[in-house]
Amino acid sequence: MTLIPAPDAEGKVRGVDGRTFQLANPGAVIAAWTRSRAITENHARVLAAPKGGRAPAFGWIESIRAAADGGIEFTPDWNARGEAAINGRDYRFLSPEFEHDGDGNILAVVGAGLTNDPNFPQLALNRENDDPEHPMSLKAIAAALGLPETADESACLTAINSLQQDKQTALNAAQTPDPTQWKPAAELNAALARATTAETALNAERAQGREAEIVALVDQAQADGKVIPATREYYLANCRADGGLERFKAALAAMPVIGAPPVNPGDKPPAGQAGQTALNADEQLICRQMGVTEEQYLAARA
Repeated sequence: MTLIPAPDAEGKVRGVDGRTFQLANPGAVIAAWTRSRAITENHARVLAAPKGGRAPAFGWIESIRAAADGGIEFTPDWNARGEAAINGRDYRFLSPEFEHDGDGNILAVVGAGLTNDPNFPQLALNRENDDPEHPMSLKAIAAALGLPETADESACLTAINSLQQDKQTALNAAQTPDPTQWKPAAELNAALARATTAETALNAERAQGREAEIVALVDQAQADGKVIPATREYYLANCRADGGLERFKAALAAMPVIGAPPVNPGDKPPAGQAGQTALNADEQLICRQMGVTEEQYLAARA
């Protein structure tokens, strides 16, 4: 069953009261469908329910689909009330309820109504807009514009013109941005690229400086006899970790001298150490605490 007719050659869906709508993208309307919608009597869902009246469903629209001619169609799911009204010829037409924008583009189907006066609508009601019992009151227009309900027609027109002017001003501002506040995308991208390159170079320079400081500090500790060659890489790795260099600096002052400073091969070894192949008790204790073998200790001292 057709819900919204296909547009004419000019892309218009025309109502008998002279108003026109656009159904340029039926797929977008179908994609906007989110849930089942009721079919009520004479659009009671919109006209009666907001005033406290009843709006029982005569049937349901469970889904909508694109018609071959470019319109929108559906398969109605009538209940007993709807079947009785249709079979008894109480109503002969189905009038869609849909949302649209200010340019008349149909955006979403929100329901339908059984009617004997079909048209094509304003607020999604496919009724002729010449019903004297349901005119849009000046009070409702004023409320929609945020004006007091006592606002007259002149005040409403002024507010509408102001909204149109504000929109045009905003569009002009977007089209001609302040050059002191905005930069072309190409310039911005070039500046970001330069900043990224500079930051990368700075980070690399900092990393090199930190590495040089770590190596110099551990080498000095080894020269002072506080670090032996067997544990040099251990201390280097710890210093490279986050916060490790600062921790090593803090502990360095309290670290004992556990090995003699390196000597040149031609230097004479201290008395009592030449040719020593065994460690005394204190030296053995140091090896156990440092996790090195006696051979490593003797090689480092030699």
